[in-house]
Amino acid sequence: MIREVISGFLDCLNDREQFDIVADFSAPFPIQVISGMLGVPEADREQLRHWFDLVLHREEGEHSPPPEGIAAYASLHAYFHDLAQEKRRHPADDMMSRLVEVSIDRGEAEGATQLSDKEISSFGVLLGGAGSETVTKAIGNGAVLFHRNPGEWDKVVDDPEVISKAVDEVIRYWAPSQYVGRFTTEETTYAGQAIPANAPVLILTGAACRDDRAFEDADRFDVTRPQPVTIHFGHGIHACLGAALARLESRIAFEEIARRWPRYHVDEANCRRVTAANVSGYSNVPVSVGG
Repeated sequence: MIREVISGFLDCLNDREQFDIVADFSAPFPIQVISGMLGVPEADREQLRHWFDLVLHREEGEHSPPPEGIAAYASLHAYFHDLAQEKRRHPADDMMSRLVEVSIDRGEAEGATQLSDKEISSFGVLLGGAGSETVTKAIGNGAVLFHRNPGEWDKVVDDPEVISKAVDEVIRYWAPSQYVGRFTTEETTYAGQAIPANAPVLILTGAACRDDRAFEDADRFDVTRPQPVTIHFGHGIHACLGAALARLESRIAFEEIARRWPRYHVDEANCRRVTAANVSGYSNVPVSVGG
């Protein structure tokens, strides 16, 4: 299904010598995949992508979302709330229907109950946003990195078996998700500093991905690099739920790009980066192909 979606978008670009690999490809396709898995009707998926973009957008120098972002967040919750109710009436073979059906143990006082529509809608918003934005950024980032490092792109073109490692290296080198927030559960000491219990902690995973103590010559982009720990997808009980899906989508995307365009050029002067809450990457990466 993922290859069919990806090929459908790339096939539309086959006859063009210039296009935007983000705006024309990596931005629209991931929402089709994750929303299809969730059970979102095809006609609604582009609207969801627009709302997610507004939710993550920040004005330069601002940490809080603009009014449009707040309104989009409310619209997303309302949409997934209505979808949850629809799946209660008409379950199908999708993730939202599974969430409607699942029971959880809430302890002796309440026992086993189903998730509420509010809980399901929150999960839908989380999965939809996380399952689309980071893949979009990873592919755009990769396109620029391979342009800057043509020898690494040659490795991908010459040996598709390299692509899985290349995906992890792209995400390590320019992490689409730069940080995560956590709360300590107990008092602890790290690097000689005491952190009290129940304290918010900002974990800079993007910086950790360049830590020379874990990655030899960490500032070098190397698609054959062994990955001792994939910290960019979290670790332990906090490992990313969608890591396998993100890797699969990115691998197939680069396979199909390499097969169609073993040579391409990025117009870096006209690349545009996003200003967003917690994702890092490009909104526009113009490329020319052929020749």
